[in-house]
Amino acid sequence: MDSDKRDSRSSAIFDDWNRNDEIRGNFRTKYWTQVCEDCRQQQGLPDEFIEKGSGQGICGVRRCENESDHYYDFDSTELK
Repeated sequence: MDSDKRDSRSSAIFDDWNRNDEIRGNFRTKYWTQVCEDCRQQQGLPDEFIEKGSGQGICGVRRCENESDHYYDFDSTELK
């Protein structure tokens, strides 16, 4: 996998993500990951990009090893 990705809509950094090309409302998302409920709340991930209750596997937020609860579609800015 490539390097970690920073979400352009929150402070979240993801260490487990996949390429995506999905249209959500007026937005086209480039990546998706899975997130646990704790990280969703702590990172302030916007609800319009969350597929609640559909996550499988380990949370994609860096340094979190919880089981995921949701899928999250996001765009990314480069990490420095």
